[in-house]
Amino acid sequence: MVRKCQVCKKLDTFHPELSFHRFPVDPERRNVWFFLVNFSDNDLQSLPKHPEICSDHFHPSDIITKQNGLRYIKPEANPKPINSTEPEIMPSSSDSTSFGSPPRASRMLLEEMRAQEEDFQLSSTTATASEAENEMRKLAMDPSEVSKIIPEKTASKKRKRRYIGDMASSDFSTPEKRRKNLQKVKQTVAKQRKRIHSLQMTVRRLRLRITSLESLLKHLKEKSLISESAESIIKASVSGPAVDIFERLLKGPSAQKYNPSLRSFALTLSFYSAKAYNFVRRTFNRTLPHLGTISKWYSSVDGSPGFTKEALIALTLKQKESSKPLLCNLVMDEMSIRRQVEWTGQKFTGYVDIGTAIDEDTLPEAREALVFMLVALNSSWKLPVGYFLLNGLSASTKAGLVNKCLEFIHESGVTITSLTFDGAPVNITMAEKLGADFTDPLNLKTSFKHPITNSDIYIFLDACHMIKLVRNCMASQTGLKDINKKEIKWSYVTNLVDKQNVEGLHAATKIRIRHLQWAREKMKVRLATQTISRSVSDALTFLRDDLKSPEFQDSEATSEFLLKFNNLFDIFNSRNRHVKYEFKKPLSLQTASKFFEYINEVKEYIIGDHLEEMPEYISVMENIKNDVQHYYHNYAPSAWDLTIYVEDVVTYIAGFVVKGLKTCLNCPKCLYLLETSQTISLLQDRKTYGRLVKASKLVIEICKAAEKFFQILP
Repeated sequence: MVRKCQVCKKLDTFHPELSFHRFPVDPERRNVWFFLVNFSDNDLQSLPKHPEICSDHFHPSDIITKQNGLRYIKPEANPKPINSTEPEIMPSSSDSTSFGSPPRASRMLLEEMRAQEEDFQLSSTTATASEAENEMRKLAMDPSEVSKIIPEKTASKKRKRRYIGDMASSDFSTPEKRRKNLQKVKQTVAKQRKRIHSLQMTVRRLRLRITSLESLLKHLKEKSLISESAESIIKASVSGPAVDIFERLLKGPSAQKYNPSLRSFALTLSFYSAKAYNFVRRTFNRTLPHLGTISKWYSSVDGSPGFTKEALIALTLKQKESSKPLLCNLVMDEMSIRRQVEWTGQKFTGYVDIGTAIDEDTLPEAREALVFMLVALNSSWKLPVGYFLLNGLSASTKAGLVNKCLEFIHESGVTITSLTFDGAPVNITMAEKLGADFTDPLNLKTSFKHPITNSDIYIFLDACHMIKLVRNCMASQTGLKDINKKEIKWSYVTNLVDKQNVEGLHAATKIRIRHLQWAREKMKVRLATQTISRSVSDALTFLRDDLKSPEFQDSEATSEFLLKFNNLFDIFNSRNRHVKYEFKKPLSLQTASKFFEYINEVKEYIIGDHLEEMPEYISVMENIKNDVQHYYHNYAPSAWDLTIYVEDVVTYIAGFVVKGLKTCLNCPKCLYLLETSQTISLLQDRKTYGRLVKASKLVIEICKAAEKFFQILP
């Protein structure tokens, strides 16, 4: 920022030896300073918001220089008065300007002030020169004293305009003034344009001379700004993408192509963080390409059906960067796509394509896509390796594609240990074609050989898909019995939903009517896991054993069925090792023995003699029966008489109420009244896996009263 003195128009860029100071904020002192520097009305109107004055207008004794080199004006200091040679008539004090300044002084004022200074010095022989000077400053700072010696009509000299910015509207009030001042403006603009052009040519010549790191170092060396040793050190310290960015920064904006190293750097940085990429691009004057350009680079990757070459390159780099062998699981899945043929500008797409580059319109339209993806087991990344557009595929063809995928991945050096897919019948047949055997439940062979290394590839059926098949089987099939010949019935789940709807409260379950109508949303894993769950098993046990509800008698087999498959799903779907429930923890040295023991127990439960009456083949696509029977009580309970079910569930809910109150109460006496150590709710006793908050009788009675009130509401 350029600082300018408003009195003598000096700039700090041309006068670094001067210091610049703002005019006082106090209106009275500000007006005195305006008066002493002989500002006219036009001067006051053209002043900036914060006018400044240089140190030339102060006595040297008024300036204080501190240790840090900064110079300040003493609080009581005033600028030296400026003489006026051309007096002009000024308005009286009542006609002051908007700045509140007093009338302008003429030569009489200055002579009178000098005379008073001389009289003051002669009248006091003991006073020093500095004391007299201070007295004169006090006189100058007192507006009332100044007004006494200022005549009513004073005049000041009109200052000559030195710069275009100093001109005001009054400088163009007459034709003669307009002609002269306009000529000055044109001359100034022409002069500045020549100067700008000269500077631009200097910069252009410098850019043409310095276009690389070598030329820059050579230029610095010619100017004796660096030594030979410094030149060699700089060359060794800058390499790769840094050199490319530096040279593009020196050359400025251009249409030249990006070097491979700079292109690789831009792709890597934008992949990991778009914000970091934009920051680097702004910092280096947009030497990196725009994100739109990077998107075009990505689009240049061949995305046609088949195994992608880019995936193989990425896997090879991953294996080289890793200090240990990479172990991966191969996942394959089919997804439905819309039948549609489109012209891409080069060929028609939408037909069956297995990566053979056959372009024939006689091929059928594709209706599904088979995708292969790798999931790292000893690292944290996923990578799709290929896809195929299909219109139905046999088990033999699928087995051939799996072998080709294993051979393709083997080129990168990555080790495949397992294969995961859905439990559809065609996939089971595909596994048998590969070498596995699922025909004999007592002698299952759940692995096959790698086509190149001959190592074992273990098969894992997708747990999410299998839990949906279990739900579909339980809901649509009959004749399921346990070892005690007791039936496993879907009707108990239906009765539970009806019970919850009639009573108006849920027995700590998430099951609703939507879960009973599962055929409308067969692909929703959440609906299946919330049905085949421990909470539903506990609710059935609570109604059967604790409340002795007649419609839930003989539901032991159903509760056990739900609990075992829930635990089995948790074992194969574990994520967090900090969970409290034992079967939700991941497989480790601490949990391995218990997990394998439980898996063997479930295996005996599934293939034991007690399921001999289950049909051999279960249709997983059969729709649920259209008419779902609802079981209601034969009586309508009074709104003021809570059933045993409602009372027990309300007691269970009261524990959650106390848990919420404990977070916002600090009174020990209040907290003591809210909680108890006795378990009053049978459902709460059944649901206590770890530690649940137990509400006191006082809180339970309040919650029961609230429930009665809610039931009478319309």
